[in-house]
Amino acid sequence: MKTEQTQKAKLPPRSIRLPLLDDERAKEAKVIALMNNKGGCGKTSTSIAEGIFLARSGKNVLFIDCDSQCNLSQRMGISDDMLIKPDRRLTECFNLMENEDFLKRQMHLPISIRFKYLYGLQGFEGKRGTIALLAGSQYAEDVAGLTIKKLSGSLTLDYEQKQIGKRFRAAIRKYLEYFDYVILDTAPALEGSLLCQLALQVSDEVICPIDGLEAALGLQHVIDWLNLQSSPSFGIIEKPNLTLALTKYHDDDIEELISMTEGYPIKNAVFGALKDVLGQYVCDNGIPEDKEKKNKVYQVYGRVNDYENLCSEIANKISKPRPNFFENWDINTANRLRAKLRKIEEITLKKKTPVFKDIIYQDQKAKKKLEIDNVNMGAGQREGFGIDIS
Repeated sequence: MKTEQTQKAKLPPRSIRLPLLDDERAKEAKVIALMNNKGGCGKTSTSIAEGIFLARSGKNVLFIDCDSQCNLSQRMGISDDMLIKPDRRLTECFNLMENEDFLKRQMHLPISIRFKYLYGLQGFEGKRGTIALLAGSQYAEDVAGLTIKKLSGSLTLDYEQKQIGKRFRAAIRKYLEYFDYVILDTAPALEGSLLCQLALQVSDEVICPIDGLEAALGLQHVIDWLNLQSSPSFGIIEKPNLTLALTKYHDDDIEELISMTEGYPIKNAVFGALKDVLGQYVCDNGIPEDKEKKNKVYQVYGRVNDYENLCSEIANKISKPRPNFFENWDINTANRLRAKLRKIEEITLKKKTPVFKDIIYQDQKAKKKLEIDNVNMGAGQREGFGIDIS
């Protein structure tokens, strides 16, 4: 008893004890990445909402901010000048990778976050899960690139240990010994983003928020990138599954588009096109745009919130066996989706297209001639206007 009290006294202030997951929970543990190369489509809001939802159901959740803008970290209460000395951000995870014992040393980097009010889900009477964060850094992308060079030049690590993808995957799997879910919030980028590549390579599930026609039209590019980057050439044996969610959408107000939503739970033609072609991989619930909440954080912490139904559906989808998205994605499916979206685009532009005109550029000589002509008109009538200004 005395020994236990002494050990407790040695714990740092506000520290928590986090036991290993039991075998059953460890078997179900997953890594989720929120990805889309379009900015502002709801990746960070959905990341936070889903993580909070899972914690309210008793799951331990670790957020990892893989966006150099650090929006998730800021939204979770971590400012840019916090956790720098000592460094407890994602940059330090990469810095530690050149050490043989980095898996042990990186475990101290995440910090637990306790919200004053974290209500359990309706009908759930158990203990709330632990929420933790590995904060992002504006330098994480650069440090990851430098780490590749350091690992390649190491004289103590074998070939497998020199691969940053394998090191990062090992780090995430180590966290999964204690957390039911690791949620990676990524930058609005794909090609050229090392952090996005690493996030994809460690993920079991990818959630792709779609906030309208523009994001939907770019979806094929996103899918093709995901498919390529999760191939065996990148060390991926099993591709992550993909789920699409409509966020910040508007109900259609054009008659032709409204007719295309008949029978669908969301009255938006883009949703109808996605659901018709991609079926079970598109969530039936979504997040409508709310003008009163424009530029404000969506409520995700209360007893009832905007994301409740969507997060419940996502949790249900990723927790049950289902065919992998990429097994059903082919050129015919891509063409069907593109044709439907182009039809929506055609209708939308027909109703809302502005007037376009060519630009005629005048050189300096023409400009002077125009000025002289205007002066010479003097007391006369200006050309094109029947107004006497004498």
